[in-house]
Amino acid sequence: MLDNDTTDDFADQMVQCRNCGVPPMIQGSRFLLRPPGGHSMAKVHQALKLAGCEARSGRRHQELVVEVDDHHRLADALIESLHMNELADTMIMPAKDDGPDLDRLWSVMRLSDYTANVRGAWLVDLVESGRLTAFMQPIVDATLRPVGHECLVRGHDADGNLIPAGRMFEAASSPRLAAYFDRAARLTAVARSKRLPTDQTCFINFQPSVLYDPENCLRTTVAALKEYGIDPGRVVFEVVETDHVADMAHLRRIVDYYRNAGFRVALDDFGSGYNNLSQFVSLRPDFIKIDKALVLSLNSHPIARRLVEFLVATARDHGIKIIAEGVEDAQTFATLKAMDVDFYQGFYFARPAPDPVTSITLQ
Repeated sequence: MLDNDTTDDFADQMVQCRNCGVPPMIQGSRFLLRPPGGHSMAKVHQALKLAGCEARSGRRHQELVVEVDDHHRLADALIESLHMNELADTMIMPAKDDGPDLDRLWSVMRLSDYTANVRGAWLVDLVESGRLTAFMQPIVDATLRPVGHECLVRGHDADGNLIPAGRMFEAASSPRLAAYFDRAARLTAVARSKRLPTDQTCFINFQPSVLYDPENCLRTTVAALKEYGIDPGRVVFEVVETDHVADMAHLRRIVDYYRNAGFRVALDDFGSGYNNLSQFVSLRPDFIKIDKALVLSLNSHPIARRLVEFLVATARDHGIKIIAEGVEDAQTFATLKAMDVDFYQGFYFARPAPDPVTSITLQ
């Protein structure tokens, strides 16, 4: 049975930002396909035949008017028949008669986004029906005192079975679907953070690549925190996909937005981005979370140990706190404590659960 801490609390807010709202779909049964060339056109015809769709030439060269009954069947056939670059270079748009529906040009998209949105439609249904929730995993200091919890998104299928986060993020593969789901996950984490003791910090993940503009895209998240009366100083926003950030100026705008609003910032999954450490330190994060893979190899690979020692020393020089993720045994915990790591997170202390913990008892 689902609890009340879901995005259902914010259904009215989910539609305020067009980019972060429900991803557009090609509605109806008629639309135009415009492949990039003749070879691709032949493969599109093959896919349409597999999907049982009717097609005829459009008004312009290399344009097809397609009638479809089953979008899921068509999406599967297109993915099977076309190369990913062809999917990205083929445009799809609503059709009226034998030409584009000019009243609905806002929903024109790449075929790659169309297929991703169709395959990820179950995720939209999950969110809109209030089946998105969050679990919490404690972050402790060296004395095992919980100082905060990370909110980790989870989902439930129609039968109430738990859906892991990885499957949901994999389904959110188009830019619009990723932005929509990232926002829903943030709002769900905010709702769950109501359960935290007032002396603990809430860590909430976000993906910088899906945010077009911080002020607009993050408005509902900040509004939700204010609605619940949660002090911004108790909230840390974690930048995930740290090693994949290409636009540092964009990331800096996001970090500055959060900081100006009174929140703190953490860089998540930090480890393989060692060569860019100076750039990330220049963002002045409050926390750096050492990647789980690096922590797990700490006692078996000397290079991993030296890298963690370097990260800890560099962070301390800049007033940044270090959190080690993926701590799963006593030996790793002892090794990290000897390095003067500030905080720790992992199965050794507690697994993610619906409710926060106030004390840790080791097995």
